[in-house]
Amino acid sequence: LHDHMARRTVENPDLAHRARRLGLAGKIREVEARGYTVLERAISPEFADELREASLRALLPHDTFTLQWMLYQGPEFERIAQNAQLMTLIDASLGRGAVIASLSCIKRGPGPGLIPLHTDYSMVPEPYPEFALTGVGVWAFEDWSVASGPTWIVPGSQRRRRGPRPGEPKEGGVPIEMPKGSVVYFTQGVWHWQGDRSEPGDRVTLHSHFNRGILRGLEPKRVDVQMMHRNAPRLGEMLGE
Repeated sequence: LHDHMARRTVENPDLAHRARRLGLAGKIREVEARGYTVLERAISPEFADELREASLRALLPHDTFTLQWMLYQGPEFERIAQNAQLMTLIDASLGRGAVIASLSCIKRGPGPGLIPLHTDYSMVPEPYPEFALTGVGVWAFEDWSVASGPTWIVPGSQRRRRGPRPGEPKEGGVPIEMPKGSVVYFTQGVWHWQGDRSEPGDRVTLHSHFNRGILRGLEPKRVDVQMMHRNAPRLGEMLGE
């Protein structure tokens, strides 16, 4: 029954109506104004724990701190890739044809942040276009505080339409603090970096990176017929099928 219903589940094509029903109209305006927004508790704490365990399980045989192609690491990642709230923000900023650029996880322990101030427009010439080309949702599998080493974002920096220059100070940045099961979504070349972590243990995150449909993804796609069979048509569209 699940497979039968999944294959026949389609999204409301009226984006404005969908946003209102999900209570996201204000969040879309925040993305337009600040370059980012936070969806608090977009998934349950229990599902966040499942995703954390599945991410660590996928990382273990590779002896690494980051891994792409997470979509193919278990049904948990198929579910999170189709999260209705995040996909509504993605559709609003990137258009209905947005495709997966990469679905990756990152594990990090205590210490200084390893990812410096940057944008996700690494191959986009300046000045950046006035419309968004990419968007990234970072899922928190623990409560995010300043001590946990969260993502820091410079609100409104997308309006500069350029990347930070070497040595440019991190002025105006704010830490993203949010409860477990939340996701921060940022787009349009907003400036951000990875904060320092003083808490013990590992912080595990999942990064849902989407591109406007005219762009190539960061990781090669592969078609899993059974995955297409058990999920909604939108998952196949994310993969360019």
